[in-house]
Amino acid sequence: MNGSISQAQKGSTAMQNIPVVHPDLNAMIADTRKIAGEGKIFAYEPFQGRYAPNWSIGVATLGEAGYIPAPINIHFPTYDQASDFCGDLHCQLGFDANTATVIVMDTMRRSELNREQESDTISVKMNAERIEHALEAVREFYSMVYNSDVEEVLQEAKDALDERLGSTSAFHR
Repeated sequence: MNGSISQAQKGSTAMQNIPVVHPDLNAMIADTRKIAGEGKIFAYEPFQGRYAPNWSIGVATLGEAGYIPAPINIHFPTYDQASDFCGDLHCQLGFDANTATVIVMDTMRRSELNREQESDTISVKMNAERIEHALEAVREFYSMVYNSDVEEVLQEAKDALDERLGSTSAFHR
């Protein structure tokens, strides 16, 4: 090569050196209200999508699952820049960081609940006492009638829970 920069290199270098131009915060909030719905409570959250490694802004609406892209297509070279911009929007809305985080967490949890409901598997949460009770029932019923790995699976779950309870200070409050 003759020392010239390829078009691909120019593109990536340019993306890193172009200063981020912020849209008017009030205009962005007004546009977000239109797409989220008047009267809805929402927060902004950085995400990496198809423009990775750049960061975009998503809108998380309280009481709904997931997020939608912000109405203004804007990209930031770093998470910190995108997060700072979201913080500016939250200040304009009168939210502190905790309020915005709770809104985003609500939408994430609702997304997880939707995935669980649509799944063909089920997760069961059991404490050590319930696992021991299940083990006793399995031993009593299956030991005479069936050759099953249910007892082994339950015993492994109980052992894992016992180990976690014994070694994690969070469980000793």
